[in-house]
Amino acid sequence: MPSLPVTAVFVTFYAIALFIMVARVGLRRKAVLALHGDKQDTELHKRIRIHGNLTETTPAFALTLLIAELLDLGTLWLWLAVAIFLFGRVWHYHHFNSSKRGIGMVFTLLPGILLGAWSIYASLLG
Repeated sequence: MPSLPVTAVFVTFYAIALFIMVARVGLRRKAVLALHGDKQDTELHKRIRIHGNLTETTPAFALTLLIAELLDLGTLWLWLAVAIFLFGRVWHYHHFNSSKRGIGMVFTLLPGILLGAWSIYASLLG
């Protein structure tokens, strides 16, 4: 079995972040008595969307990271991709209600696209 330290650390971080986000949504739901939906509560809506965006982007990034690691992309490149992705997620979180939120999405999506492109290249031509 191959050693996959970058993917293992990243997926573990993702799981912890996901559990924290779920707890934050749940706590806010309890505070505003919202079993379903967001009851027009802007803070609950924000927490739901931040959690949703994490679950929409991170699994695909994790898969491209895994494939790139299996195809022996250098560890430095893998960690750099993880760092850029995490920067994008943190930026998105902190600028959720700002026009600067898109910057976070660029940093979130770019490393996954680049890892995916490299993986296709390495698989077909490498």
